[in-house]
Amino acid sequence: MKKDEQQIVLSFPAAHGTDSLSRPFDYEVRAEYVEGDVIRPMCTKRIYQPSVQWSVKRDAKTVTCVFGACELPSHKLRFAVTPLNSLGQRGRPLYLERA
Repeated sequence: MKKDEQQIVLSFPAAHGTDSLSRPFDYEVRAEYVEGDVIRPMCTKRIYQPSVQWSVKRDAKTVTCVFGACELPSHKLRFAVTPLNSLGQRGRPLYLERA
């Protein structure tokens, strides 16, 4: 029997827009290793907005991304979450530090 893998579950508030161009289509979630002035991306995932096919009134409140513990190094990481609209235009990223 396969042993369950340890996971890092990252939940973040969904970005909200008022029209189709400002509404997020998906998110880029990036785990970064930060040391001084150097920022090194370690792993990047793209997560669809869970309610992208529904009207704005039914938008999801939170979005979740799961990383397997084996995907990431054990040192201090920072997670960057960037919303993208359907044309690939990026919004402002959110950052979360993990010790």
